[in-house]
Amino acid sequence: MAFWSISSGKNIIAARNKNGIAFLISWLFAFVLWLLTSLNAERVMEIEIRFAFDNVPHQVRLKEPLPTLKVNVAGEGLELFRFLRRSKHEVVKVDYDAIRDGRWTPKRSEISKALGLNEKVRLNAFEPDFVSIDSKRLYFKKLPIVVNNQITYGEGFDSISPALLSKDSVILYANQPIPSHFKHILTEELKLYKVNKPFSKTLKLKLPKLQEAKLSFNQIDYRLEVDKIISNEIEISIDKIGFPSNVILIPSTIKVRYLVAARDFQDVQITDFKASVNWSAADNQSFLIPELRVLNSLVLDTEIFPKTIDYLQP
Repeated sequence: MAFWSISSGKNIIAARNKNGIAFLISWLFAFVLWLLTSLNAERVMEIEIRFAFDNVPHQVRLKEPLPTLKVNVAGEGLELFRFLRRSKHEVVKVDYDAIRDGRWTPKRSEISKALGLNEKVRLNAFEPDFVSIDSKRLYFKKLPIVVNNQITYGEGFDSISPALLSKDSVILYANQPIPSHFKHILTEELKLYKVNKPFSKTLKLKLPKLQEAKLSFNQIDYRLEVDKIISNEIEISIDKIGFPSNVILIPSTIKVRYLVAARDFQDVQITDFKASVNWSAADNQSFLIPELRVLNSLVLDTEIFPKTIDYLQP
């Protein structure tokens, strides 16, 4: 008798467990069905976005903060959820030329493109219909850029050409007339010691102390060509221009001492130097001054000896 009671109890418990599992499966199925139905249903959401203007002229300053737009978008629940997760376009970019009479009128196409909308997530409406743009014109003045540097070179080294700047001038803008004593714009201070090779760096420009001042750009590229400098000396003959045949130069040659970068030394030849004196310059003078022409731009500096030439006319 006890045996049948225990067996009957186990059957009842098993039946209850089966009913519970069936209930849970039914509930889970109903939840999934509800979720799918809910995600496929059309939903509407309002989001707030900011906008910014591209290509604003340097002489125009827009007053901040700019207003925001309230945008109403619609789509299936799942697609709308995906859109909100992937969307990084919180700012609508607008070209400054779109401003008319101090206001910007948004276009549906601009907003849809900026937000990445498509046929699954659509733009219903937005407000306001136009945005007032508060701006003011600035005064401006074009100023040369002066590099604020202190440079010393290693022994035997020097710069072989002037420093190269990506831009030699900049426009200064301010909301007040720019004083006449503003003559140039300085770079940040650059200190170089014992320089013995080419050097390049991006230098920031220093903004003058002027209310609400700004520059058309804030930095320049600076490059300095540096090399070992070699001194060499050659002797060349002097060409006579317009001289009588019986006039003799004393001496008939000059020595030329010149400087050249080590890397260019082999490219400078004696034929790159021409010396001459002109007879027309001999009036009332007992000596002539030779003229030296250098035909090679790689030559950095020259000096001649002697600096004057005597002549003899039998």
